[in-house]
Amino acid sequence: MTKEKKKSICSEHSMKSAIEQVLENKMTIRQASFHISIPKNTLADRIKQVRGGGDVDMKPLMCHFKKTFSEELETKLVEHLIDLENKMMPMIKRF
Repeated sequence: MTKEKKKSICSEHSMKSAIEQVLENKMTIRQASFHISIPKNTLADRIKQVRGGGDVDMKPLMCHFKKTFSEELETKLVEHLIDLENKMMPMIKRF
């Protein structure tokens, strides 16, 4: 049996309120993450950044992955791959 992780999408406001409640010692990280449906590790990472004095992005990520390439670079890469395909040079060799 596999354990499914539930994806949570929280607002910027709920992330801020969770961080504030943990920093003011009103809730633990575990309690805040449960009540606001934010992954515990995500909340802990953001609190660690706040305590370290770093810049914290309060906007939640909609998925677990960040883009590797910028939009411009991705467009150029796609164009190049299409050009190679048109020249009969596929990315993989088929046996």
